[in-house]
This record gives sequence, C-alpha cells and structure tokens, in this order.
Amino acid sequence: MSSCESPLPRDVWRALNHMKGELSRAFRLHELAAVAGVAPRTLQKNFRRFLGRTPRVMLQELRLEAARRALLAAAADVGVTRIARTCGFTHLGRFAIDYRRRYEEAPSETLRRRAEALGWNPWR
Repeated sequence: MSSCESPLPRDVWRALNHMKGELSRAFRLHELAAVAGVAPRTLQKNFRRFLGRTPRVMLQELRLEAARRALLAAAADVGVTRIARTCGFTHLGRFAIDYRRRYEEAPSETLRRRAEALGWNPWR
C-alpha cells in the first residue's frame, strides 16, 4: 500500500514500514522518529491516536503476526525456536506466553497442526 492509499499519517506509515522490514531489530523511539521525520513524542502520540498502541506494542504485534504466518507455512525442518528468533523474539518463554495469549494455542501446537496437515511428523 502506498502512503497515498493509507489512512494513517505519513509518519506512522513510515515507521510501520520500517519496523516490518526489520522485525528482528530492537528499535529505539528516536530511531523510528528519525525515519518517520517527526519528533519522538509526535510519533508516539500519533501511534496512540491512530493505532491505539505505542510503537513498542505495535512492534510486538507485528512480530507475533509474522511468527504466526511463519509457523503456518513452516517446512518440515524448521522449529519454533528458529522462527521465534527470526521474528525478533529473544526470550522464548515470553514469546510462548504472548503467542498463547493472542492465538489461544502454543506455538508448538500451531506447528504441529501444520505438520499434520501436510502429513509429516517432525517429532519422530
């Protein structure tokens, strides 16, 4: 989606796209604000106003969504740890808790369902 089609302010749109491009990176608010071309407080205010959450919370949600997509599309030789780390999660326990809270199943359950749907068993 181009910035012209987005209902979001340009600064929020730029920061979101930057985060999506580097999910594994630990961003600081001032870095995102520089990319967005606004002051850090302005970016934070616009995130809260237009998305209802802070940039940090939004990054966490983007990471969870990416992990979910990766688990649902995983190849037989890819595990939860590898996917979590690729999506920017450094603490696997917190990742599992947040994932379960959001999707009502453990990441391993998502991966197991994927395996069963494809007819392979990675737990042999």
